[in-house]
Amino acid sequence: MSMALQTTYPTTPAIGFAGTPDASYDPANTMTMIQAESSASMPFGSIVAGQPSATNDKNATLPANSTDVLVGVLLRSDAYAPAFTTGGVTIGDLDSVGLRPGATLNIARKGKVLVVCEDGCTAFTSRLFVRYAGGTKGAARATDAGGSTCIDATKQGQWVTSAAAAGLAWLEFSFVNHA
Repeated sequence: MSMALQTTYPTTPAIGFAGTPDASYDPANTMTMIQAESSASMPFGSIVAGQPSATNDKNATLPANSTDVLVGVLLRSDAYAPAFTTGGVTIGDLDSVGLRPGATLNIARKGKVLVVCEDGCTAFTSRLFVRYAGGTKGAARATDAGGSTCIDATKQGQWVTSAAAAGLAWLEFSFVNHA
């Protein structure tokens, strides 16, 4: 029995999870932030904003303004525990969206991570925009929906695979020198 050689290869990534880094990811590019976003859950793969410093690492938020400084992509991790309530106190990090408000989170400042592209993208030609209004904050897009709802992050990242609307694509980025 002979097997035919594979001669075509897909340009879209295999099924995966938003917020998953590629195999070459360097943990030195990860920043842990504490008690981030106290008002909303954060989906994995979201692009987050903030001004982290040695004296204040508690300010990672979903973008809310056109002037917000983007600092990285929220990583998926096995270290997160499901949330539960005992004695009136909620313990754990995960909710039905991703990380619950106030959870500790890991952010990739540089690398390649699977991200949901809200409106679909084409590898190496689509621009990178990050939604701050009018929809899911922190969502990655290839266009500025409505012309004034997204931060232009084209200088910080590029799509390296294509995806249909709401599909997963590899995003290569560096927010290291932009904060």
